[in-house]
Order: sequence, then structure tokens, then C-alpha cells
Amino acid sequence: MAYSPESIVAVSILLPLLAVTTVSLRFFVRKKLARTYIGFDDWLLLAACFLALADGANLAVAAIIGFQGRVYEGTIPHQRAVVEARCDYVKTVIEKPLFGLIKLSVLLFYRRFFFIRQSFMVWNNIMIALITLWAVGFMLVQIFACGHHLEVFWTAGASHETCIDLTWSHLWFGITDVIGDIAVVVMPYPCIRKMRLQRREKLGVTTIFLLGTFSTAAAVVRLGFVCKAFTNNFAATENNHGSGTPPAVWSTIQAGVGIIAACLPALGPLIKPKRKRSTNSTSLPSGITLGEYAGISENHPLRPRQRTSDETLRMSPLSPPTPCFPRHETTSSSPVVRAGDIEEQADIIRRSAR
Repeated sequence: MAYSPESIVAVSILLPLLAVTTVSLRFFVRKKLARTYIGFDDWLLLAACFLALADGANLAVAAIIGFQGRVYEGTIPHQRAVVEARCDYVKTVIEKPLFGLIKLSVLLFYRRFFFIRQSFMVWNNIMIALITLWAVGFMLVQIFACGHHLEVFWTAGASHETCIDLTWSHLWFGITDVIGDIAVVVMPYPCIRKMRLQRREKLGVTTIFLLGTFSTAAAVVRLGFVCKAFTNNFAATENNHGSGTPPAVWSTIQAGVGIIAACLPALGPLIKPKRKRSTNSTSLPSGITLGEYAGISENHPLRPRQRTSDETLRMSPLSPPTPCFPRHETTSSSPVVRAGDIEEQADIIRRSAR
């Protein structure tokens, strides 16, 4: 990939716009097609979308006014160096909560399917707490790396005796980001294996949740560039614009791909036609999806109850209609339905069902 100013600006515009489009479609599906509730997973992804727009705008400014994507044989102009220092600081602060919100949205999305399984809910709550602490912790380390001297990050080449070395922080953030992505992606598969679904249906559900691997792949690529930049201490190289440029670009790519991948499982009604409900099929309770239904135990009160033979008999077209007149008004000329006739019809229905 050529890291020219033009290509960097294109990435900074295209990926956030695609993220906005998919999030908008997600809300449209929730309200108009699926007609289900808008949950915290949707709102967190919307917040992540705003941060992705800010991150893209920041990267575009760094490419246009700063020196992202530019090669200087001599000294870098001071004004561009100042803009670059500020953009780098803003980006490293934004990306922490941005990645955290995407992971939290996916974790909350899982709860729509597997809320019945107590063991899953325990691990899900633990992961939510860890991801929250992870994102907030790294963000605070980045903000207060120089204590209360925040102005240090707004001047190129400035330093302060209280500042800590952030190169290790960038490396560990990249490593833990990949580990967190993998943990989030593999979390639902033990529950999927226990679902009472056919093999083909399990494969379809598994494929839907595997969409998160696209974000994980982008995180792995970004980690590779972070490791390479770490060996150079994030300094300028002989033939490129600073080894911090590829991690910055792939950070924006990872955020956009992560938001898109998180939205895709919710966009099924856009491409899947509505099926006519069969008259003899067992309907699901309101608000319960197929995945939730498959995870509900046999005796759970939310699971649809199968009709008994007596209920089937009462709904059968062979069963006599209920009289619409009082019993005491029955005359000798009125048709009388004997109990023996009903038992005979029931026996015919049972034999045909066998």
C-alpha cells in the first residue's frame, strides 16, 4: 500500500462514510424491518461511529497540513511538525475508546441470542468489565503521560521531565487489542455448538459471527506495523514518512472495518425475503429470535409449548362446532351430538396420525 497523502485522505474519508452507512442501515432494520428494540449495542456502535468520523478527519488533517504521507530529505517544516504532533496525540487518544466501544457493542449484541445461558452471561459480564477497564486505562495513560503538562503534546519536539515513554504503551495496546478481538470473536461458539439446530443452520450462524474476523485481521496487520515502528522508536525512516504512518492509517482501517463487521449480522432482513408464516407452524414468542429459541431449555417458560393431542382435536375440522344456543333450549328436532361420536372421531384422528 502506497502511503501518499492522496491515498491517506481517501482512506480517511471512505472508511468512516461506509461505517456511517452501515450503522444507519442497522437502525433502519431495527425500526422498520425487524421491528425490534434498539439496545445498548446499537447506541454504543453509534457512538463509535462518531469517534470514527473524528478519527478520519484527524487523519485527513495530518495528511493535508501535517507530514503524513510526505517524504522530506532535509528538515521537516516546523509548522507541519507541530500539526503532526497534535494530530498524533489526538489519534492515540481517540482510538482507545473507539476500539473499546466496538468490542463492547459486539459483546452486548451476543446477549440478544444467548441471554438464557447463565455461564455465557457470566463470561460476557467479565469481558465487558475487562474491555471497559482496558480502553479507559490506556486512554488515561495516553492523556496523562506527562502528568498535568498536557501542552507538551501540542508542541513538536518538546519534552518534559515528568513524561513517560509511550513506545511500550503503543506496543502493548496493539498486542492486547488483538487478544481482545480474538476473545470476543470466539466467545459465542461454545453456545452455538449446544444449539438445537441442524448442521446447515449451525454453519450459517457460525458464518455470521465469523464476520468479526475481518476486524481481527486488520488488527493483526496494524500490530505488525506497530512492532516494526517500535523497533525504530517510531522515528522517520530512510525511504518513508515516519514509521508511525502505517499504524495510523491501519488504525482508521481497523475502526471502519470493525464497525461494518459489527453491523453486518443485523442487516440480514435487507437481503433475506420475508417468509410466510405457516398456519400449522409453532410461532415464536414476541421478541425471541431463532438463536434465542434454540438456546432455551425445554421447560423454560419462554419456549413455545407444543400442542397436546386434545388441543389438536379441538382445532381439527372433524370436531363438531360448539353449540351457539343454551342447552335447555334444545328441542327434539335439533341435532344432538353424542359423546360416542366425538370419541369415534378422536380415534380416527389418532389412527391417521400414526
